[in-house]
Amino acid sequence: MARAGYRIFDADTHIIEAAEPIEAYLSAADKARLASLGSLIGRAPGKGGVSRYRVGKRPELNRLLGSRERVPPADAVTRGLKDGGTPWDVRWQGPPFPDDRVNFDSHARIKDMDIEGVDVNMVLPSGGLAAFSGLDDVSIELMMYQAYHRFLKDYCAPYPDRLTSVLHVSVRDVPASVAE
Repeated sequence: MARAGYRIFDADTHIIEAAEPIEAYLSAADKARLASLGSLIGRAPGKGGVSRYRVGKRPELNRLLGSRERVPPADAVTRGLKDGGTPWDVRWQGPPFPDDRVNFDSHARIKDMDIEGVDVNMVLPSGGLAAFSGLDDVSIELMMYQAYHRFLKDYCAPYPDRLTSVLHVSVRDVPASVAE
């Protein structure tokens, strides 16, 4: 698929870390630890029939500058989104928008890459997983990173020459991150 002799390497391909595929890599004891956190770990609906983690308490920070008075969160129009589009009226101009399954199905990712003319994707997390660093217990953060790494290993395995990723590490436990 190379173009003019060059392979196309997309070094900024994000996946939305879906909870269900990652949880398949947690032991029963790990799942129990996660459940023991109660309302600190929630779920938000995601695309493709899966959910995303919501970690921690989210403060309501919507205030006018210089005021203690809270205001409602901005709606799509005031944020610059128009007709379900993107901020600043940016419109998707490329091939069909990626299938929602690209976040947990590497075969769908490869199909999307072929449409786009991309040879290699470096898969990056979108930030949901990093939210676990906000918990007091670093071992839970590391547990989730390890499960994510196992998921990614299997996600990339069918296409080792086309899919690669990066490790998620914790600065709060460098020796454990190095061991991982």
